[in-house]
Amino acid sequence: MNKIKDIYNIGILRDSVYFKIFFLLWALVHNFSFGQRYTGYLSPIVLLWGGILLIRNIFNYKARISKILMYLIYAFLASYVITIIFNRNLNLVGNTKTLIWASIMTLVLFITEYSDKDKKVYRDINIISKVLVVIIFIISISAIVMFCLDISYFTERVDGKLIPQGYYAARLWGIYVDPNQASSVALIALILSVVLIVQRKVFNKIFLTISIIIQYIFIILTGSRGGEIALIFVLIGLGYLLFDYILRNSFRNDVIRAIISLIIGIIITAGIVISFDGSRKLLSYIPKATVKTQQYIHQTTGIQSGEHLGNVTVERPDATSSNGRLTLWKDGLRLSKFSPIFGFGDRNIPLKAAELTPGSSLEKQYVHNGFIHMLLSGGLMATIIMMIFIGIIAIKAIVIFFGKNRYKQNYYIFSIISLLIVSLLIASMFLTEIFYQNSFIATTYWIFLGYISILSNSLKQYNR
Repeated sequence: MNKIKDIYNIGILRDSVYFKIFFLLWALVHNFSFGQRYTGYLSPIVLLWGGILLIRNIFNYKARISKILMYLIYAFLASYVITIIFNRNLNLVGNTKTLIWASIMTLVLFITEYSDKDKKVYRDINIISKVLVVIIFIISISAIVMFCLDISYFTERVDGKLIPQGYYAARLWGIYVDPNQASSVALIALILSVVLIVQRKVFNKIFLTISIIIQYIFIILTGSRGGEIALIFVLIGLGYLLFDYILRNSFRNDVIRAIISLIIGIIITAGIVISFDGSRKLLSYIPKATVKTQQYIHQTTGIQSGEHLGNVTVERPDATSSNGRLTLWKDGLRLSKFSPIFGFGDRNIPLKAAELTPGSSLEKQYVHNGFIHMLLSGGLMATIIMMIFIGIIAIKAIVIFFGKNRYKQNYYIFSIISLLIVSLLIASMFLTEIFYQNSFIATTYWIFLGYISILSNSLKQYNR
């Protein structure tokens, strides 16, 4: 027994923040076009490390998470066990892997080591935010340079499919495998930059301000509708927080001040949204000014640069279409009727689509909606449990967000991270993300959801 305790007293096992950072970076690299060739080699390390922490958290752990949330997590995982049993004749090993990953996401990433005070949580938020902001800043600014130099080329994905890189077809891919996921990654960095600014004593504010601008430019150049919708929500929320603070002495009535601040936030956000197209057109003049540099790069390195002689387009040809998502969603809902209670399992969806709904778009594509994906994977049982789980945390967050005890640093950190969580849920409505996934977006979601669930316990007491 003492030997086991000694093992868990090792730094990387005693404090899960090291695992969380490693997991985040591993998942981030997986989003790169070349990443999937290498992340597989690190998967055993992630599973072993996460598995050791999982055993600790299940059998010998005191968490600051409410019992009802823990019961719901176990119920969510148990419902997937039933799903696996019902579909045991199809991809048993694959769906068991999904269960293991889901267990690590919910029982390791969501949970933070017990502490009587919240200092541990704020320290973790600070460390993780700094790591992600710096790394994603470098990646985003590199992608924007590719846009400015009109660099575009095709590379082979791990499955053999060719995908664009750089700036192609009015969308900024950078080095990512998908511009829609890339926009969500940039949004995470943007929000965490704001969190670091609020923390005041950490990091250079000039760098963080530049980071916010860079991520904003990156998001609008990706042409991701889901990313822009999530950004709009975040801007409204940040606008509300800013003007609620500015007007704190002008309007004593909390309700009136909240309404006015929200209206101002919406108006300013509407102005920013209107400027999206104008901003893209303004940015399109940059490649025109770098034509000679583009030609030099092409001649000396062979990289496909300057192909359009500076005349890059910033208007997506499919801007008025749903890009097939509505068809995917309809096919997903149609398929769910064949196993509504416990679903088919995460790994079985394409096979079941081919078997039960021949000709379905889901035979070859993901459903591009995290909630419908959860319905197909775990059925109504898992979906209802997860909605209750999210609802409980959301109610606490709303009470604190609009509560009486505002204008303190901890309140703003909590509120901005809450905006991050909701923005990722919005993004997941357009991507197969978060639930039964181990992606970067899902990893970020579960880690920071765990933080606000802990902070809500102490912040809620202040609002009584």
